[in-house]
Amino acid sequence: MSDSRRIEWIDALRGFAMILVVMFHVALRYDAHVALPSTHFFNVFHLPLFFFVSGFVAYKVGREWTAGEYVRLILKKTRALLVPLLVFLPLYGLVMFPDFWAWMEETVIHTPSKGGYWYLTVLFYMLCIYYTVNFVARRCGAWTDAVLAVVAVAVYLMAHTPSRFPFLYSDGSWAGWLWDTSLVYMVAYFPFFMAGALCHRYRERCARAVANRWLSSIVIGVAVVLAVIRFGDFSCGWANYAAVVSVPFFGVAVVVMAFYTYRDSFSAGTPAGRLLQHIGARTLDIYVLHFFFVPMLVPVGCFFDANPHAAVIEVVLSLTISMAVIGVSLLVSGILRISPLLRRYIFNGD
Repeated sequence: MSDSRRIEWIDALRGFAMILVVMFHVALRYDAHVALPSTHFFNVFHLPLFFFVSGFVAYKVGREWTAGEYVRLILKKTRALLVPLLVFLPLYGLVMFPDFWAWMEETVIHTPSKGGYWYLTVLFYMLCIYYTVNFVARRCGAWTDAVLAVVAVAVYLMAHTPSRFPFLYSDGSWAGWLWDTSLVYMVAYFPFFMAGALCHRYRERCARAVANRWLSSIVIGVAVVLAVIRFGDFSCGWANYAAVVSVPFFGVAVVVMAFYTYRDSFSAGTPAGRLLQHIGARTLDIYVLHFFFVPMLVPVGCFFDANPHAAVIEVVLSLTISMAVIGVSLLVSGILRISPLLRRYIFNGD
């Protein structure tokens, strides 16, 4: 896992995660009443995978945590994440919904999803926490990431045990605040962000672990067993809880191991590598624009309601529509990027 300005297999991995995100949003527009692979199976790990990549990229070897560097990073991420949010969130509401203020009230102000744009807010929270803790504890080195990871996992487990920690999901003011600010999503996904940062910090050790055929086989085997429990019809409480909590981590681990092991297949010298890397390098553009182009396909949902076992058809159809949506998003992005002002301040260009 070499450390370079852009790591090709990581860009390809980010592109793959972006495709899964768009597939999820496409499948939601079917309005189906059955569990589809794109909304049920892939949904378990596609966002954890996205945050893993974000954490991996956030860590930089040899970064000096000076006051100037800290302020520069916060300002950079404010421009990169919050400016597009403030531009495209209201624009999406104005273009797509006749009653803009009712839409804001129902799907933005008092919901964590923020009209679908919650990822930008949550990633900004994560980066601010990561940068702040590293700056404050800059003399602690690797211990900083380790402590953050332990705290993140502890809160993650709390969130998955609502009966013991009701303040996270009850109707109280604390739960409402977590909900309205999307912090409830940060609780759910921050461990994956930290896993990515730690994987980058200890990239050589992680590479040796992936190369160990016994360890990699065990990880894949455990992932399969947990997936069977998670998606099967089991009534064992502790096993179901373990599967719900663990499957996202093992899903991310298996996908990351696959991309690293076959990284030559995802290099810029291969068609698949070039495509995924291009998508991976433009994830912000695709994310903020694709909501405008995802079609409403209720008749398709009716078909899957009548044919609930047509999983292969659903995956192929959702993938095809997603690639078309991504293509249109990249086309519009390319046109908007002609403007130096938009390229710099909306799409985080240099």
